[in-house]
Amino acid sequence: MSRRLALDRRWLGLLAAGLLLLIAIFDAHAAARGLLAGFLLLVAVPAGSMLLFLIHRLTGGRWGAALEPVLRPAAALLPAVALLMVPVLLLPHLVYPWAADPSTIRHADVAALYFNAPSFALRSVAALGVWGFFASLVAFRPARLTVPLAGVGLALFGLTVSFAAVDFVIALDPRFKSTAFAMSLSVSFLLAGAGFAAATGAPSQARADLAKLLAALALGLLYLDLMQFLVAYDGNLPDQAAWYLRRATPLGVATLGLASIGAVAAPFLAVMRSGWRGSAAIQRAVGFAVLAGTALRTLWWTVPELAPSPLFWLAVALTPLVVAGLAAWIAFAMNRGVGVERRVAHGA
Repeated sequence: MSRRLALDRRWLGLLAAGLLLLIAIFDAHAAARGLLAGFLLLVAVPAGSMLLFLIHRLTGGRWGAALEPVLRPAAALLPAVALLMVPVLLLPHLVYPWAADPSTIRHADVAALYFNAPSFALRSVAALGVWGFFASLVAFRPARLTVPLAGVGLALFGLTVSFAAVDFVIALDPRFKSTAFAMSLSVSFLLAGAGFAAATGAPSQARADLAKLLAALALGLLYLDLMQFLVAYDGNLPDQAAWYLRRATPLGVATLGLASIGAVAAPFLAVMRSGWRGSAAIQRAVGFAVLAGTALRTLWWTVPELAPSPLFWLAVALTPLVVAGLAAWIAFAMNRGVGVERRVAHGA
């Protein structure tokens, strides 16, 4: 049954990829922008699961050992999610204003040295390669992930996410600036990973610790987001103000409100009482609320820059199917590799 399910996912992924190619024929911009939005929506849980596993490898604790059966399969999806960015890296002018018109970058030296297609692709491949490498270790070779290597992984993630946040998100509006965005992106990854662990049903011995972790991450994300807004507001910065005003529509305000309820209010309130922290049903509901809240938050800060159309939303909807198919193909390749290693080890 499991083999048949994996085969079904592989062919379903190919079908979804074919539909995305068809969308690209009619509207290449919508297809590429949908892939970027899908990537940003889907990368949070695998990246957050990887980070939580790396952190636990350094700190220890019962919570990580109990959550390992959830974190490792989730991290295994990261290489597949990263592949969604390949068309964007090859054709950045379909998504990013700086690639279509370098004059949108105010400083010529920045455009020449940083915002150009080759350096964008190089930085992106480096970041996604580092993330995919450590996610694969977490998922398929956890015994090889020593404490020093986990520390290196966290340090490299901190470095690569600093420019990935600029390249993937902030560059959608070259006039917008935020020195704290990479940190808030990292915290949102951790929150999504912890939310996924809660939604899948955390074991009883890890439930209270996970509830406290969710609350701490939620408050950290709220703080970082508020500080970014206050800097733009108090500084009276026109470009930053314009970025926020584009999201001040009724739909934008409603989206942000729902995101705040799911990603911040729900985990914060659920940690108030010991009975709530230990309740499987409440913590599972909080996990789903966090996943919905972080997804809405991602849409809030990306979609206004992507000129969404019906084909764009269809492309976004197809990305989970593509990732499921890619993940099945990657797992198939990894299992074949393990089989070959075993046959060689036994002299077959």
